[in-house]
Amino acid sequence: MAIQSISRALELMDAVASAERGLTVAEGAKAVGLKRTTVHNLLQALAEHGVVSASGRPARYRLGPTPAKWIEAEHGNGFWGRARRALADTYDREPRLGWVLSALTDGDIRRKLQRPAQNPIVAACPDTGPCHPYASALTLAYQAWCDPDAMLEFRLRYRFNEFGIALWEKPEALDAFLAAGRERGVVVPGFRFIGSERRAAIPVRDAEGRMIAQLACYALDDNAAVSEIEMIEELHRVADATRA
Repeated sequence: MAIQSISRALELMDAVASAERGLTVAEGAKAVGLKRTTVHNLLQALAEHGVVSASGRPARYRLGPTPAKWIEAEHGNGFWGRARRALADTYDREPRLGWVLSALTDGDIRRKLQRPAQNPIVAACPDTGPCHPYASALTLAYQAWCDPDAMLEFRLRYRFNEFGIALWEKPEALDAFLAAGRERGVVVPGFRFIGSERRAAIPVRDAEGRMIAQLACYALDDNAAVSEIEMIEELHRVADATRA
């Protein structure tokens, strides 16, 4: 029973981490397929240890401070520690923006850290699988700035005719978009099939200029007061802060 409860709590943590506006008990019950009373009790137990926190009526649960402490303990003052602190600092400057940091992992671009819009907590991303190879701003940033051999390997892994044609119609359209992004220093996808977000992304480089991660920020349409220029300025500010 204890192992089953731990498994349920971890599944519920993933659901909370994925909910940009927080998760109610009812939404949690639907997400993990448990009774509301069970979800309520699990969330209360997680809240006691700072894993989640609640606000509003009905209560919406978001990740609490404890997951950020886990990340700090694991990564210390290395790149990911600096990245976590840089993302945390964005909340004071512009809480309406949400953030995601990704990295190439086993041939895929996978989300690693996030700070949802209107949420001060930076946390590890739940493992929801790789980012879409031709739709995610993160993967587009990777393709725009990776070297030709890495690009070839990525497109052999994710064939354009299978994954990209519905969005871009022709490879030439995608390549023109990526070239324009390189010239501008940022990729800003025009399509918004993922919710109603305006997104922009850039590469994150180490002190020697090598791309080690991809950084994206997003603004929901109800935060239209955040301009694209402000988004891009914040992107570069955060990327600069991750360097040693």
